[in-house]
Amino acid sequence: MHYPHAIRSYSYHLIILCALTLCFNSASSLEIGLGHISDSIDNDTRPKEGNTIRLVAPRGGTATGVIVVRGNPAAAQARLSRDGLRQGRSHNLDDAVQIWYGSKQVDFGPNRGKDDSTSPYYDALIPRPVEASRVLPIYVHISVPEDAQPGGYSGTIEVRGRGGSQDFELQVMVAPFVLPPPQQRHSWVDMLQSPDSVAYRYGVPLYSRQHLQLMRPSLEKMARLGQRVMHVTAIARTMLGNDEAMLPIGERGIDWSGLEGYMALFNETVGAPKFVVVYAVERGGNTGSGDAPPHWTPPGGRRQGSTNAEEVAYSDRYRPAWKAAMEGIQQRIQQAGWDDTEILIGWIGDARPFGDYFSFFSEIAPFARWVQFTHARGDDSPRADGTLSVLGMDVAYRVLPYPPGNINRELGAGQSAPSVDGWKGNFLNVTSMRQRNDQYHEVAFWLGQVPHATSSRGSAYRGVARIGMDFWTVPRPGGGSGRIIQTFQRWNNLQRDNAPAITAPGPEGALPTVRYLAMAQGAQETEAFIWASKALQAGRLPQGANRNQARELLDAWRNLRVVDPEIMAGENEFEVLTALYGFAGFAQGQR
Repeated sequence: MHYPHAIRSYSYHLIILCALTLCFNSASSLEIGLGHISDSIDNDTRPKEGNTIRLVAPRGGTATGVIVVRGNPAAAQARLSRDGLRQGRSHNLDDAVQIWYGSKQVDFGPNRGKDDSTSPYYDALIPRPVEASRVLPIYVHISVPEDAQPGGYSGTIEVRGRGGSQDFELQVMVAPFVLPPPQQRHSWVDMLQSPDSVAYRYGVPLYSRQHLQLMRPSLEKMARLGQRVMHVTAIARTMLGNDEAMLPIGERGIDWSGLEGYMALFNETVGAPKFVVVYAVERGGNTGSGDAPPHWTPPGGRRQGSTNAEEVAYSDRYRPAWKAAMEGIQQRIQQAGWDDTEILIGWIGDARPFGDYFSFFSEIAPFARWVQFTHARGDDSPRADGTLSVLGMDVAYRVLPYPPGNINRELGAGQSAPSVDGWKGNFLNVTSMRQRNDQYHEVAFWLGQVPHATSSRGSAYRGVARIGMDFWTVPRPGGGSGRIIQTFQRWNNLQRDNAPAITAPGPEGALPTVRYLAMAQGAQETEAFIWASKALQAGRLPQGANRNQARELLDAWRNLRVVDPEIMAGENEFEVLTALYGFAGFAQGQR
């Protein structure tokens, strides 16, 4: 959908909503009550009793409360009362409060993809309700500034509708713990962003000024999750389906403008990455076998469908182009001042890129290590110092497909999962949560995803990776529409059960979804859990606390987020999170 049309569509739906509201039968009554961030709210959902929203958030972090309105239709709006959200007379968080409304629609119209046309629950979050439905979820989202005064804040959320109204007391506990920037996180979240999807969706040229501005919301949301990797699409038609290469080659050589613009935007929103990943080898295909030649193009490739991607083996013919590409990326990283950023060459697929492929890149980019998206069965274990060699390749980062429950199967014979939490390991093992990570898995999974990956007993994972940020439904270059991964992807295993998008397209770029807010909350809780766990391990405890009490607290959080998703909204959630963030804040102060 073209950008201006999205705005017109949005306004059109607002007119419809106003008309529905004016014609609403005032005799109809509304049910208004509470929900929880872990709820997958659909038309069968009924509000829970209660009129108090209790939230806990770290400084620099977020928290989200949920109100559920049910009616025929459920037409209502919410706002923070004029008294604001205050701590005494001197501190307030009025500007930190946002109200979002759950929607099953994106682009303010149906999201008609091939396999997931419309969400089964209210997932997209929009600033105004635009649907006449039986259920209206309202999300009260608090984004706490890093310099906020710790302590309790209180206010009132007013819900008004034809047929009913309700005031909710809003209690927000701001913890002393400060959520670290992505570069300082212990846990790991690595999302895939789709420049192509954003450009096609809004009908703007790739890497133009308009395109970069439309991608900004996606990258800002990635930063909130803790993104530490920038992915470079040096090859066309890989990377979970991106169509175009970021490094087109013309008569004058490589055009660096797209990469340079993207790097500048990444630096403004996320900061310096730990890794810049350049995927160079993709083995496997829908119509081929594991022994088929790698799918690749020399640096460059397709631009708006104008040229076909080549399928060739690496050879001396392409050595100058690849050498120029890898050295040019290295040079631009240095110019950006990313002194601690490392370039990784990526391979995708269970076939091992040995022989000519390894030798080829070892010669043209001796400064680069490797990232592996593949099963690890048969590979060596990481060494004691945290390094890993696979067939002579120095691997710095490995994304394994299976979730923690299958970790022993993933590692293979002769290897066993450690009996400690994954964040304690020296080597960066993460999971893509295949078999659980489909597009509309229940929201409780998204809240518990990062906690489960990093904090399950016996987990070998530091976090999660290979989740799509904004692979939305887009117009196809040849006509029709679909997600790029469905349109161009050649190896189904790369997308199987992997969510293509945890944001929704809005008038000016990515809007949040319930899944995104839940995942962000789980990620920030995990970071606090790790800070507290490290303090316990070092014997640093708050005054008056003992080891048993600290272990009980960490187990209580683990029970909320990892063990049983049915108790994520347990009665003791507020107390557990307050204590967890408090312990983490103490640990920060003891550094």
